[in-house]
Amino acid sequence: MPGVRIELISSIVKRKPGELAALREEIASGEVRVVVGTHALLSNKVSYHKLGLFVVDEEQRFGVRQKEKIKEAAKSVDVLTLSATPIPRTMYMCMAGIREMSTLETPPTGRQAVVTRVVERNDPEMLEAVRQELDRGGQVFYVVPRIEMIADEVNLLSEAIPGARISHAYGGLKDLEQRIVDFSLGDVDVMVSTTIMENGIDIPNVNTIIIQSTHMFGLAQLHQLRGRVGRSAVRAYAYLYHPRLSQLTEDATRRLRVLQRDTGLGCGKALAESDLQIRGAGNVFGEQQKGNLGLRDLGLDMYLQILQKAMRYLQEKQRMGLDESDDDSELLQAAVDEVGLMGLQDSLT
Repeated sequence: MPGVRIELISSIVKRKPGELAALREEIASGEVRVVVGTHALLSNKVSYHKLGLFVVDEEQRFGVRQKEKIKEAAKSVDVLTLSATPIPRTMYMCMAGIREMSTLETPPTGRQAVVTRVVERNDPEMLEAVRQELDRGGQVFYVVPRIEMIADEVNLLSEAIPGARISHAYGGLKDLEQRIVDFSLGDVDVMVSTTIMENGIDIPNVNTIIIQSTHMFGLAQLHQLRGRVGRSAVRAYAYLYHPRLSQLTEDATRRLRVLQRDTGLGCGKALAESDLQIRGAGNVFGEQQKGNLGLRDLGLDMYLQILQKAMRYLQEKQRMGLDESDDDSELLQAAVDEVGLMGLQDSLT
């Protein structure tokens, strides 16, 4: 956008205190037209001249309190949130009609679905998968859930594949950024890391991902990690390894079955709906973003019906120009009658 001033506010960009204060003033005055940043944009120190659009990428990584701050910062402003894997609470709010949702299901030209294999840990198979990827000139992501697990996996790979250039990464490393740059430039063959690689990494030459101890990851996390490969026209592979099935919880088994089942391009919405069924919708009126609050006795369908009718009651009250303190006993009684015992009896028969 030539002629439009765009600035970045992030801890990655090192600025002197005076420079940051000056930038905030320029944002407040309208000199800066587009601001890109992290959670720093939600700080009380940042104010906007004429905010017209608020775009939130990777919405699933924000907590409820941060989302409330977004609402405060963007009152009477259009808000667009983006996510490949909406969290259960967000998905539920869309299904209930509290939020509008659009889906993009058409993949970029040439993309292929990632071939996904979900099995018990099998080191010979895993090592062969790494070798095959390196033989075709590609690179490999190798993900573990805990920092303390990295050293053993690096040793295993180094001993089994002596010629491979292996690096590792996790949050807190002083040279983390340089390690990621080296990997993106092709100077590293295998990157062993934690979920720090879950978002924002786009390296088309990486077309195999190994994920160990998958029972320790969430469904959305695993889908995001799988999405780090297959970002070109080259066929990509994801190997999701877990302990013996007898050691897995029921929910962990359900998550892995969903990942094995939903492997097609544009399957994020289906995965999010499955995640909602497994984890529950959380509390629409509170901060809990998962769990079955309010649903155990009523069931999801009935809870949605009651919530939608309550919303229509509030919308009608707003349309009539009534404040919260205004007498609306007749309107309220009509809403209560609509979702009363008669409705419950009908839904159960």
